[in-house]
Amino acid sequence: MLRVSDLRDKVVVVTGGGRGIGRATALRFAEAGSRVVVAARTPGQIEAVAEEVRSAGGACLAVATDVRDEAAVRELASRTLDEFGAADVLVNNAGGGGGRSALVDMEVEQWDETFALNCRGSFLCCKHFLPAMIERHQGSIVNVGSASARHGRAMLSAYSAAKYAVIGLTQALANEVGRHGIRVNAVMPGTIRTEALQGYFERLAVERGETVEQVETLYAERSPMQRILETGEIADSILFVASEAARGMHGHCMDVNAGAWLH
Repeated sequence: MLRVSDLRDKVVVVTGGGRGIGRATALRFAEAGSRVVVAARTPGQIEAVAEEVRSAGGACLAVATDVRDEAAVRELASRTLDEFGAADVLVNNAGGGGGRSALVDMEVEQWDETFALNCRGSFLCCKHFLPAMIERHQGSIVNVGSASARHGRAMLSAYSAAKYAVIGLTQALANEVGRHGIRVNAVMPGTIRTEALQGYFERLAVERGETVEQVETLYAERSPMQRILETGEIADSILFVASEAARGMHGHCMDVNAGAWLH
C-alpha cells in the first residue's frame, strides 16, 4: 500500500465516501495520517466509515450530503472548516451510472439526474471549498472520472457525456486556479470490483444465459491486463495524485484501468 508522509494531519474531504472507491479512499487517507471528512447521501454508510477511521485512531467527520444540493454542499464546507480549520484535499468521488438506456428511450430526467450527480456535484464542491484553499494559497482537488469518458459506451450516453464534462471541468479549473497554488487533476477508473458491479454481473448473466464467472471474464478481457481492478487500487492512485509526490501533475486526467483505454 502506498504511504505518503506529507499527507499526515492534512484535511481530506471525500464525497461519495460511504462505499466503494469513496470508502477505500477515505480509509487510505486515514492510514496516511490525514484527518478525513466523509460525505454521502446515506448517513448509516458514512457513519460506519467514520467509525472505522476512529477505531484505528484517526480523526473523521461524517456529514450527510447530497452533492446536487448547493445548500447541502455549503453546509459540508462550513462544517469541515469549523471542525478542522482547513480543507487541504477535495476528492470529488460522488457519481453514478444512472442506468443503461438507449438514448432514444431515455427520459430527460434521467439525463439531467446523471449530469447533476456526476458533474454538478463536482462543480458545487469546487465552488464552496475553493475560497478557503485560495485564501491559504494551497490545495489539491482530485476529480474521479471514468474510462467511459475516453470511449463513449453504447447505452451509457448520459454517463459517458457527464464524465467527459468532468475532464473539461478538471482542465479548465486547472488553468483557473493554478496561480493560487492549487492543483487540479482527475483519476479515470475503468471496471472496478464493487457491490454494484457484482449486482450488474448477476443481472447480465441471467439476461445472457451465462454464469457470473463468464460475464466477469468477458469484462476482464476488455483490458490488456485481463483483470478487474479493486477499489483500493483506485484509492492508492487518488492518494498519489493528491500528495506532494505528484506535485508536478496539474490538469492531468490519469487512466487507472488496467490498460482498457488502449481499446
